[in-house]
Amino acid sequence: MKTKFIILIVSVIILFESGAYAEEVSSETNESSLFHEAYREASIILGPFYTWSLEEKADFYNKYVYHNVGTRRGVPDERHVDIEVIKKLAVDYLCSFLDCGEVDLPEYIPDVDFWVEVNMPDFDEHEYYTVCFLNETNDGNYENVYQLMISAYSGSLIELLDIRQLTTE
Repeated sequence: MKTKFIILIVSVIILFESGAYAEEVSSETNESSLFHEAYREASIILGPFYTWSLEEKADFYNKYVYHNVGTRRGVPDERHVDIEVIKKLAVDYLCSFLDCGEVDLPEYIPDVDFWVEVNMPDFDEHEYYTVCFLNETNDGNYENVYQLMISAYSGSLIELLDIRQLTTE
């Protein structure tokens, strides 16, 4: 249950980042306005969010969003499975879930993030990757279609979510 809650929170963050949120809140605070302006400027310099390095994502979000409490973005080190291995495993897990081959996934853009759980002592994986498979929409934004949570230590699949199913339920 905690895993689904964490994935749901991460999904909301990814949907927000991708521009797929339905509407902006009309009473934005100064902090929120600061975030939106900083995000817009960073996107102009760095490009779409999925192209940012893990370091850039962690630096930006830990400065503007997480303030190093709760779940936050991080950067893997030598103890963790290599990011390229994680990408390959994510494709394999998704292909197994969809009963297809890698060649059947060309429209999806993998977006990898590294997460650190700070305040969840009963959560088994305190550091893990999420791999979101994004689809470019007609308006140039990106929607999160599938999201995988993968152990940063073993590469085992923790959870795979079909985001479209979650949003229609």
